Amino acid sequence: MVNDNVSLYQKYRPKCFKEIIGQDVVVKTLVNSIKLNRIGHVYIFAGPKGIGKTTIAKIFSKAINCKNFNDDICNKCENCKIINENNTTDILELDAASNSGVENIRMILENLKFLPVNLKYKVYIIDEAHMLSNSAWNALLKTLEEPPLNVVFIFATTEPHKIPTTILSRSQYFEFSRINAKQISDLLTKVAKHEKINISQKVINSIISLSEGSARDALSILEQLSLFTNNDITEDDVYEIFGLLNINEKINFISLIYQSKVNEVIKKINEYEEKGINFSRLVLDIGNILLDLLIYNQTRSIDFLTCLDSTNVSLISIKKDILIKLINLVQKSFNEIKKAEDVKFAFNVFVFSMINIIQQSNLVNEPIQLAKPNVIKKSESIELQEAINDDIKPLKVDINDVCSLKEVKFDSTANIKQEEVISTTKSLDKDSFDINEIGIQIIANSSSEYKNNAKKVIKYLKDLADTSQEFMYFGSTFKLVTASKNGIILFFNDELDADLLNKNFTNVEIQKAIIKIVSQPMYIISGSKSQILKMKKVALTTQDLKLKSEPNLDKIRQKLKESHELGTIAYEIFGPTTKD
Repeated sequence: MVNDNVSLYQKYRPKCFKEIIGQDVVVKTLVNSIKLNRIGHVYIFAGPKGIGKTTIAKIFSKAINCKNFNDDICNKCENCKIINENNTTDILELDAASNSGVENIRMILENLKFLPVNLKYKVYIIDEAHMLSNSAWNALLKTLEEPPLNVVFIFATTEPHKIPTTILSRSQYFEFSRINAKQISDLLTKVAKHEKINISQKVINSIISLSEGSARDALSILEQLSLFTNNDITEDDVYEIFGLLNINEKINFISLIYQSKVNEVIKKINEYEEKGINFSRLVLDIGNILLDLLIYNQTRSIDFLTCLDSTNVSLISIKKDILIKLINLVQKSFNEIKKAEDVKFAFNVFVFSMINIIQQSNLVNEPIQLAKPNVIKKSESIELQEAINDDIKPLKVDINDVCSLKEVKFDSTANIKQEEVISTTKSLDKDSFDINEIGIQIIANSSSEYKNNAKKVIKYLKDLADTSQEFMYFGSTFKLVTASKNGIILFFNDELDADLLNKNFTNVEIQKAIIKIVSQPMYIISGSKSQILKMKKVALTTQDLKLKSEPNLDKIRQKLKESHELGTIAYEIFGPTTKD
């Protein structure tokens, strides 16, 4: 339990270099400078709060005065004892937040005239240095340019951009990093064990999230929780004290937003206000969930996720481009809500901005879908490969396999006139396309030559997946099954992506991209394991001449013509046409 009437972050503050966590580069550089006797006169320690800037400054000031330094301070020599007992005036700490004026700096400059009383070096540690006034910096400038040999200045700051460049250019600059989750977890586990605090890993993870990479904040939160719970901390205690929601409630809230259930969303916000929920923290939590969804969308792996797991990552399926827009909104709104006078009002604006983004993207009527990966047993996978004559293999395209852009030519029967060119991005009507029939025709006319051409097409589409919504399906995990002159069959691990491709392969942007590579439009479809097997069987046995022939591209061309999309392509690639 907490004792000695000392805060946990003070009680467990590092007292030597080996106890420092998360700043290995800084520590190694400082230790080497002492061992090589190459100590600077002006240091700037910059980085977020609570990560060890002032602590390391104090340890460094002791280290350069330690009589027995050997990779670390001894804490036993006369100088170390004097510093530990605060019995020296040679090390001075100044908080610039309350001592920012030139008069405070002049007192320091007057002190510089005298040699150290007890130690080898006089050390001035100035915390929150960015708050010093311009006149104070100007007063220091000459001294920092030509400091006495026995004087060291250490400026600690969370806002280094506010420090004058004339000072920065005369200093050794150290950028401190946030403490990573593993290091904070290890620290909390050690402290909780020593203080006999009952705590689970889930609670530790919640504290890590709240501390935002600050070891000091993590220990302060742990102490607050231990006092509230009498050293028996549960997840619900964290939620209650810090106004947080559990992960299931946050996912449910995002689902309501996604479905534009405005009445329920408003009720939830009012309910959260009554419970004292921290709205600025909720915005950040929503952003972390959306980021996890985006990462999972791209990798299909839970290994890289921070707040979702295998049990809840598939509860929401949102398109990649929408996720990116929502995450950008979170990034923009977080600080605004954090600083807002009326936090609830600002949070309402944020939520309705989310709804607006979703509605504008025509996703409002799509239900929250359980995105189940299409898991294939090993035996079935072998059967599928054999059925396609070993045509189904992971897509591997050499990055150096550069495809030349061929001249694009259209069937003269298209008869597009310049005045018919109308710009639009709508997908074409798919009702007249029979996916099974197209698949049979592609398999019946497949060859390795066409498959090699298809690899070039797929590579180009995959390259576009990160830049445009129309190509998002090609950023998923899939395999190239086979291809004919007029069509390509893909096999997606995710059924949702497969279904979306089959509904949108006639999208004009996709067809434009295909035309750039092979000089013609193409059918590009996906099938399930059983569908592909059936297509293969029919393709091998059918006597129907229609099914044995290549898929007819006139259907796509006609659809393009009807919606003026072919005119758009012709105009963009060729410029105005002179055909009648």
